[in-house]
Amino acid sequence: MELKLSKESLKKILNDFIVFFKEAGSLPNFWLYIILSIVLFIIFFITTFPYDVLLRNKLNETGGNFGKSF
Repeated sequence: MELKLSKESLKKILNDFIVFFKEAGSLPNFWLYIILSIVLFIIFFITTFPYDVLLRNKLNETGGNFGKSF
C-alpha cells in the first residue's frame, strides 16, 4: 500500500465527515440534542456508578481484619 493512497483516503474520509457534520448541523434542534445527550450521559454515569464497590474497597483498606473470622 502506497503512502500517497493512504493520505488520499484519509483526506476523503475527513472531508466526508466534515460534509456530514455540516449537513447534520443544519437539521432542526441539532445542538439541543447534542447538549441534552451530553448532560444525560453525565447524569446517568453519576447515578449508575458503582459506589458500593469503592466503599467496600475503602472499608477493607481501613478496617483490616475487623469483623472477619480468624
